Amino acid sequence: MRKNKIFQLFFVGFVFVLGYLLGQKDWWFLREMECNIAKTLFGEQQARLVFQKDIDSDKIKEEIRFMVRKYPSKEQCSEGWIEVLKGKKKYFSSEPLGSILAMANIYDINKDGTLEIVSKWEEPTVSNLFIYSFDNENGFHDLLFASGKEVKLCDLDNDGIVEVVAYYRDYEKASMSYLANLYKWNGKEYFLWKEQVPLFLGSTGKDRLIIGKGKEVQLP
Repeated sequence: MRKNKIFQLFFVGFVFVLGYLLGQKDWWFLREMECNIAKTLFGEQQARLVFQKDIDSDKIKEEIRFMVRKYPSKEQCSEGWIEVLKGKKKYFSSEPLGSILAMANIYDINKDGTLEIVSKWEEPTVSNLFIYSFDNENGFHDLLFASGKEVKLCDLDNDGIVEVVAYYRDYEKASMSYLANLYKWNGKEYFLWKEQVPLFLGSTGKDRLIIGKGKEVQLP
């Protein structure tokens, strides 16, 4: 009985400290989901990253959750998704997005005056970027899905709004060559701005794009 009491106190303390630490950051990069804080009766493990943001501009903060569930007994060992709660009611739930949450952020990515839900999910050979937005006419909807060997955000034309760079292997060439598709915000939507842009992988992680005659851009 005494051991159970000690364990309960330890568990409550652990959850409190974990919640405090998570609250110190407004965004996280999670390549290894080590914060598994719940376990179901079937041995599944769950982790969630929680934001409190006014996503629909009604002056009341919603709870935005980035969720990952691990299945130790299944071939697909994990799956992740996004859900939004308004009070205790589920406001929105996405389809399964990926296995590993590599990036999560909520901010006005396109400078349109509203917050977007931005996340990148990784698989062993591919990265997928999802941008969700909310408006009164369409509710929650996706602004962009971009996929490639890697997907990065970078302000390529110095207009203060980031573009999306999705690059992939160019299998038509024998050497390890890569190309990129570039997506740009035009005030209403993201569109395919440039495609098959030459890209050079840097040995120190600084990849380079050639987006015009003699114009080279280094990616972050």
